[in-house]
Amino acid sequence: MSAANGGPAFPHAPEQRRPAGPAGWELVVPGDEPGMTLRDYMAAKAMPGCMNGTWPDGSDRDEIARRAYAMADAMLRERAK
Repeated sequence: MSAANGGPAFPHAPEQRRPAGPAGWELVVPGDEPGMTLRDYMAAKAMPGCMNGTWPDGSDRDEIARRAYAMADAMLRERAK
């Protein structure tokens, strides 16, 4: 796990096969797709709070993103304790 990004948000085995379900399909998760980081996931979850419940016209989208990632970074620091 990287201290900077928290590692993968939804880690999985390099390749994972699951048995056929009721519909007869089989799920295969490829091993070369790392997915989003825990930091990205936390920032996405924090974003609504950074927007105060609305997306105002003319808002500074870069500032909203900075706030969301600042919250994610604080959550990762707290998690590391």
